[in-house]
Amino acid sequence: MPKYLNYVWFILLAALWGGSYVAIKEVDRLTFPPLFDAAFRVVIAWLVLFILFRCAQINTRVTFQLRWRMWIIGLFALGFPFAFLFWSERYVSAGVAGILCATVPLWA
Repeated sequence: MPKYLNYVWFILLAALWGGSYVAIKEVDRLTFPPLFDAAFRVVIAWLVLFILFRCAQINTRVTFQLRWRMWIIGLFALGFPFAFLFWSERYVSAGVAGILCATVPLWA
């Protein structure tokens, strides 16, 4: 694989990642509440991953004990942060939201 291809992938990732904050800002201007928008984003991501895993025939079965733990982790790691992000973008610009979210690894 050519070395410059890594730079192309990195630029594409940065564009998509940064563009998601602009997309959230635009979606928030619609009539749906922010919590619905955040839940819809998570459901769409789940659906895409579900289809990809089924096409690749990857077994995703887990025990009930592990499943509820995964739901709790997902709620605190993705659900609440997305809900707060969608809600907060009603009051701040997409650029500020992106910068604030980029500092999360520093705080963790």
